[in-house]
Amino acid sequence: MKDFRIEFLTRDGYVFLAAEIAYREQRICQLFRRVEDDGIEIEILDERFELKESVLLRFPLEDFLSVLDRTKAELLALRLDRLT
Repeated sequence: MKDFRIEFLTRDGYVFLAAEIAYREQRICQLFRRVEDDGIEIEILDERFELKESVLLRFPLEDFLSVLDRTKAELLALRLDRLT
């Protein structure tokens, strides 16, 4: 799981943070917390960055699910207004 990176971001007009998951610096998806029911939505990112070397987006499913679970738990625990 060391090749995964989770970055929390703010979005204009949102009370909650969003989280972005990258694999070997290639962005994969963003997770957003819904205000109305504390659910989580995922957006799969289809744009690719020009990286120094090509990244094969192939990894163990268990690792990715673990990263998703961890990110979901952290998003549900954080509120943007607690950070200011």
